[in-house]
Amino acid sequence: MDSINKQLLAMRDKLLIASNGTNTSENMDGYGNELQAMMESIVAELNTKNEDGRYIFSGTKTSEQTVMFDEASGKYVFQGNNEQRESTVANGIDIKENTTVGDVFFNGNDDLLNDLNSLVGMLKDPNTDFNSPEFNDAMKNMIDTVDNGIGSVASKITGLGGRQNTISMLNDTHVDVATS
Repeated sequence: MDSINKQLLAMRDKLLIASNGTNTSENMDGYGNELQAMMESIVAELNTKNEDGRYIFSGTKTSEQTVMFDEASGKYVFQGNNEQRESTVANGIDIKENTTVGDVFFNGNDDLLNDLNSLVGMLKDPNTDFNSPEFNDAMKNMIDTVDNGIGSVASKITGLGGRQNTISMLNDTHVDVATS
């Protein structure tokens, strides 16, 4: 999740530079290529597998690739779900063992990957009027969507940290009991 967060932060910086209104179409094409590479990196991270070959961000659909690009529709599709698996780690204590991403990247209001893919197409199109209200709105909306994504990923990271702390405290308790 940390690498996804770093990619989103770098993406936000690139979007801010691209939105300043002083870039040539060659600059914008370059920004489009950079943003596309960042998007592909995020998709690769979202499709991470564990040592058993299961997709770690697909909710309970761990045999399904988390995100795929559907050539027919030209859109990224979330194939997992937002359900969480739980494991009992102590008497009466269950821990969520996975983190889902559908609510971050495909939540209905913000469709980060598809919105970004559309914007990349605009940036790479030499016929795009980079001073038009439509383009400026698309840039502003994308920056807002990335900001929302950064906040959501940070929240996921915080949740993971809390779960790790719980497991560490339980481990320490078991070690203390074993040595007493």
